Amino acid sequence: MRENYTQNDGRISYKLTGLSVEILKFVCEKMNLKIFHPPSLNLELDSFVKEIADVEGDLSDILTGVLPLIPVIVTSSFDATIPYKHVNLMTPIYCPKATLGTEKVLTTFSLSVWLTMGVVLLLTAAVFWCAGNGPYRSVCHETHTYRSLSHCFYNASAVFVGMSVLQQPRTSSLRVFFFLFVCFCIAINIVFQAFFVSYLVEPTYDKKLETLDELLDADVVYGHHPVLSFFKTM
Repeated sequence: MRENYTQNDGRISYKLTGLSVEILKFVCEKMNLKIFHPPSLNLELDSFVKEIADVEGDLSDILTGVLPLIPVIVTSSFDATIPYKHVNLMTPIYCPKATLGTEKVLTTFSLSVWLTMGVVLLLTAAVFWCAGNGPYRSVCHETHTYRSLSHCFYNASAVFVGMSVLQQPRTSSLRVFFFLFVCFCIAINIVFQAFFVSYLVEPTYDKKLETLDELLDADVVYGHHPVLSFFKTM
């Protein structure tokens, strides 16, 4: 609407513009018709229903503007003309986010596997300490690194992450157990590195949303144009 003013008889006249308005003016000018019905200037459901009711009640002959061609509108009461303008509404879909690096590392193994590896690490450190402080230590003279609990945990952690220890064990029983623990750590590291390299080459993403219920249940902030609320109400 460009402007409105009050005529001598008290009626309010509106000066409107727009594609549908200009076409209507052109038709009325050629057919010597007069436009007298006041326009509806807001896009709300009540005003829309009122204009449709006026057409069906013969209070107005034609109706132009934002009129979606849906079965609720196009009925046997009146005919719809050919649309002169099309508007495409695009709905952005929430795309899954790339998984963070820390999440990739933590999700390489399941929680039960991580807990099992932690228990194995603690038990290994305990076995190192028990073997270094056993009743035969005076005969074999095990190194001091396997007599301290902190050093035993350090040695077990070093082997677990693929690093070398300060000193190797001397007793045969501890060497056999040490060798088995090294084999276990090598197997775990190979599997972990294989998954880790695949994450670097092909990053993983969160689960994508496929249904409306998943979108509603997800912690995603989304919005829409007020026009969509108008159409949804109909």
